[in-house]
Amino acid sequence: MTTPPDELELIETALRHLEGTLSPEKTGKMWAALAVDPARMRKFAALVMQRVQLVELGRDASVPRATSRLTRGRMIAGAAALAALSAVVVIGVRLGWAPGPGSTPAGTLVARSSSEPASAQPDPGAPAIGAPQPAAARIEAVQGDVWVVSGTARALARAGQALTAADGVTTGGGRAHASLRMAGDTRLDLGPATIVGAPSSTASTAMPVLPVVQGRIFADVRGQPLVVNSPLGEVRATTTARFRIEVRPEDTRVEVHQGAVRVTVFSTGATADVGAGALATLWPDRDIQIEHDEPPAPIAFALQADPRELSALRRMPARLLDSLGGWPVDRDGLVAINQQGFRCAGEQRHPVLGFVTGAATGNRLVIDKAWRALEGTIKFQAPDGSFLDSVVCDADWLGEVAPAMVVLMQSEWERPYRKLIKALLPPLARVAAFLAAPAQIEELRRADAKFSKGYFLHSAAFAFAGLLTEDPALQAFGREYLVDGLRLQRVDGAFLLYDGVDSAYQAIILHHLAGFALRFPDPRHESAVRIGGQWLMSQINAAGDLDVRANTRTGPSCVPPNCSNIDWNRMAWGLLYYGVDRDPRAIELAQRVRDRRVPIRE
Repeated sequence: MTTPPDELELIETALRHLEGTLSPEKTGKMWAALAVDPARMRKFAALVMQRVQLVELGRDASVPRATSRLTRGRMIAGAAALAALSAVVVIGVRLGWAPGPGSTPAGTLVARSSSEPASAQPDPGAPAIGAPQPAAARIEAVQGDVWVVSGTARALARAGQALTAADGVTTGGGRAHASLRMAGDTRLDLGPATIVGAPSSTASTAMPVLPVVQGRIFADVRGQPLVVNSPLGEVRATTTARFRIEVRPEDTRVEVHQGAVRVTVFSTGATADVGAGALATLWPDRDIQIEHDEPPAPIAFALQADPRELSALRRMPARLLDSLGGWPVDRDGLVAINQQGFRCAGEQRHPVLGFVTGAATGNRLVIDKAWRALEGTIKFQAPDGSFLDSVVCDADWLGEVAPAMVVLMQSEWERPYRKLIKALLPPLARVAAFLAAPAQIEELRRADAKFSKGYFLHSAAFAFAGLLTEDPALQAFGREYLVDGLRLQRVDGAFLLYDGVDSAYQAIILHHLAGFALRFPDPRHESAVRIGGQWLMSQINAAGDLDVRANTRTGPSCVPPNCSNIDWNRMAWGLLYYGVDRDPRAIELAQRVRDRRVPIRE
């Protein structure tokens, strides 16, 4: 049977890609072409997984390492036969593709473990053709666009849905996320643009196998071993372990958070044991590269597995974010009034936004500046956890720092700043413990009853500090404290402030409230953000001018000493956080408001 020229071209391109000899430009063109052609993507994935299977067969047959590599001729011959016959099932791979809106086509793969002996006999543990398939996993939660794919059929995934060995899962772009639960209490979190086959097992290994075509998966392995196969290699966890595997066109990256795994490169058979804190990179026909570091803070795994805050930030205009992270910091890490003598930790919170913008846009300069401000504050911490200033100052500082640390830990910058992050967590815990004492809480309640912005900033202090320190009581108190602030919202969406309303502080409240709602979702939070944002939008004209005529703190009729200037950067933050996933007009207005800085007073 003659293989069509376009099939030979696909085979040649796929093999050059797997060998690492395809140029970056041609690699980009290849992925772009595959993304819009489900049929070719299906064949390409079959070729990729055939390489996996053939190398496994060679190793299982005890071929010596020196001669176990597949020759180019054998690869082309085997792949051409597969493409010509479309006999994907011959190599034990079941594929199904269907493109999703704005996403890479979805796939379903079922492959055996690299340690499973090759055999022409059917697996005695496998169900008969046409028999009901046992559940291999269950979908616990979905966010954004997530599909279950079986053969050529595709359906939106739903929480609680069981997956069999015939089902795969694919996630769309943006904020797409899926959580799967396997037997033995193993949990898998799938990031955006991820394509996996259903977790399956065989009678010969009794070990679940998860094939991954592309994307990022966080595996929390408990109760039983797990094998994860990428097109380039295998990750095997035989004991309790937490690790991230990222399958990219050019390589496979594995970072271990807890425990240890063994990685294997299919093309060479090279193996390596990877312990907690280490990052291993697998390439075709190259040595495994391992970068060693200390293990991250325990909470980092959960935050990176579900990076809600960072995902939202990266849907905001990067150029605008870059302009919102700066704040003057002297060489001692002090800002504003603290440069004349340390007076209030809360003043030190403003440069902390550099952690947020730097993590979102990759600007390390603002992250470094934020660290300088953070270290300049910590040196003033007293043994009781306070900064020897007012309780409100301490709560203001924690309310900005804790959410910012969550964002930084979700990003790729967690690893270079790992030691600093871990050193910061004990001081954060001490501040939170100090503020959670009854006397301090009572003082905060009195202050926030007058200046209602504090309810939203201080609830974040407790809830996010509780998240970072894995203290459920602190998290619960933060959610409870927020309720007092929500009671101050009028029917039209405006939040009361000094017995009136203030459009500038409405934006600040929305910034903190919308950020809170991302990590601690609640229908009440979302409703408050939506109607609060709608009221704020009514106070801004199309040019970006802000109506301040009725403002109790930033308007012409404010009563001293409660008067304040408008923080236009914070105005932009509030519009961005309200607008993302809700109202694109708010994203556009954020830039205009910050650029014009025009208050309507008459």
